[in-house]
Amino acid sequence: MSAKTADEPGPTVGQLLSRHFDHVYCVNLDHRNDRWNETLDHFGEFGLSGVVERYAGVNFKGPELEHLERFIQPEGKETRYSFLAKCGCIAAHRGVVADAEERGFERILVFEDDVKLLDVPARVWAGILEDLSAEDWDLFFLGATYTQPPARHSRNLLRLVENPNAYHACGYSRGYWRRMLEAIPEDTEDLIDEASSWEILGFDVWMRSESLTSDAVFGADPMLATQRKSDSDISNLHGWDIENFQLAQFEKMRPPVE
Repeated sequence: MSAKTADEPGPTVGQLLSRHFDHVYCVNLDHRNDRWNETLDHFGEFGLSGVVERYAGVNFKGPELEHLERFIQPEGKETRYSFLAKCGCIAAHRGVVADAEERGFERILVFEDDVKLLDVPARVWAGILEDLSAEDWDLFFLGATYTQPPARHSRNLLRLVENPNAYHACGYSRGYWRRMLEAIPEDTEDLIDEASSWEILGFDVWMRSESLTSDAVFGADPMLATQRKSDSDISNLHGWDIENFQLAQFEKMRPPVE
């Protein structure tokens, strides 16, 4: 059964996610209506219309902070990253979990607006989510850019030894996001000031800091979500086939099923 086929029997992906998460968010900058419209159409194919709440992203790239802008270019790479856009991404993810805390949620799922849900049968989604519900988890990745080989936990779940790159489709538990709220400053100036000390900056890098490490981080097997090609506000990297890169990394590091 295809996850996209709304008239087939059984629950849609949207219904499955609603059963296993208290709320589903998608982060989207106000000026990126192009991304939001694309993502809404994509969500509709999976029965997610009316399930996902848009959360306004944080844009620090305005006149008040432009004097703090700088561009980060990793050694040997052509890609340049906007420091302020990176900080805005961090602030947005902190804002989402702060909203979840205020509203009394226990488990949430957060998408970014370049997410691409993969056409995996709904029964596979159901099996992965059922296995996850039996675990006391902190973070759960529907997909990511894996930086270290994960360990096999079950047929449907991998246990991550290190928080990966890319948080375009990530579940958070309340116990974990409370640690995030302590570790990431709420105040804009404090966040930017602390971020200035990081040689390599990004939300995913911050999430690998010592205060946010965890041994209860899981990933879906197979991957359920990648990122689609889309012009980025963070970097000058346009048109990169990140989806196939993430899938290739996953297959390279994926442990066998015993």
